[in-house]
Amino acid sequence: MRRELSINPAQLMLSPPEAPPLSSLEGRLLYRADKGALQLEVHESGPWRWLSLGDRPDIVQALFHRQHPHHPMMPYCLGMLTALLFQPQPRQALNLGLGCGAFERYLLRHHPQTTLTSVEMQGAVVEIARRYFDLPADYPVVIDDAANYLKYCHQSYDLILCDLHDGSHQPAVRDKPFLSDIGRCLSSTGILSMNLFGAKHSYELVALLQWVRRQLPHTVLLKPPRSHNLVLLASPQPLPDMPALQRRADALQQHSGLALHDYLDCWQALPFPP
Repeated sequence: MRRELSINPAQLMLSPPEAPPLSSLEGRLLYRADKGALQLEVHESGPWRWLSLGDRPDIVQALFHRQHPHHPMMPYCLGMLTALLFQPQPRQALNLGLGCGAFERYLLRHHPQTTLTSVEMQGAVVEIARRYFDLPADYPVVIDDAANYLKYCHQSYDLILCDLHDGSHQPAVRDKPFLSDIGRCLSSTGILSMNLFGAKHSYELVALLQWVRRQLPHTVLLKPPRSHNLVLLASPQPLPDMPALQRRADALQQHSGLALHDYLDCWQALPFPP
């Protein structure tokens, strides 16, 4: 049975609104970048601002509410942040794929004790995040390919967020050296949170899980509500039971306003591999 969470009415008034259906977003064009194969557009309507691919306007890469800049709005981003229920106090965190800085804005505001490293291959994406999505101008971003960064990385991370796709492709889900390097860079109590937008076929998902679970045997698949994405959570250590996760969700919501209870209803823990 779910525990009732006591929240001050004033806190409810400040709670961010639910994200609108992404397919219904229409607004004025603020910016267009054409960097060869990379075409990006920033649109705005009222308090909402979003990033889409120029050749695929139906693919929303990031969503931002200007009155709640520190709150992630994309349902799959919230699903990825359920990793904080498994690792509530990461000392070192790595984000592969900056997007528009949703994870950065949230973690910098609500988890200042966490040392966060962000890796983004496209400098144009970093510029857009700074100009239109409130990524702090002085926040350093490593401009590099995620696979190359991991290949030479000697740091151990308690939390790795991986959201690498271009709207239709996600080569990382088929790259065994990349997946092995992620496992190598994760601490013994760390957790990986990966957006599996690109794993469109069951055989791709099975192959990915088989490889990841060689190093990170404790895994959860999560289908975020109102999203076509799938999120993989994986760790070398056993994951907390549901009552503990519910208590941590209560604490996290009181701490930062992040409401993740519904996301716990959407996850499936996989049996421990033989």
